[in-house]
Amino acid sequence: GLTLYRLQQKHDIVMADLIKLDIEGHEYPVMKQFFEESPRECWPEYFQIEQYRQVELNDTVSLCLSHEGDLEEGEKHIKPCLSRHST
Repeated sequence: GLTLYRLQQKHDIVMADLIKLDIEGHEYPVMKQFFEESPRECWPEYFQIEQYRQVELNDTVSLCLSHEGDLEEGEKHIKPCLSRHST
């Protein structure tokens, strides 16, 4: 299948400023593979991911935040933009 990183390559996108994901609960495997196969310089500055108000940070948001530690000093930071839903 076509991964997020391969989609970037297919369209000659070196680094997007923002990636918004709303794929009905399948964000985690997509993001996990993205972090595993893409070089850091291809990571966007922002990810927009759904997060429900009544729960702790979901696995996808936690995964994105955990990759902050993979960045070297002076590199851009990953900043999740959370779309919060009331249900």
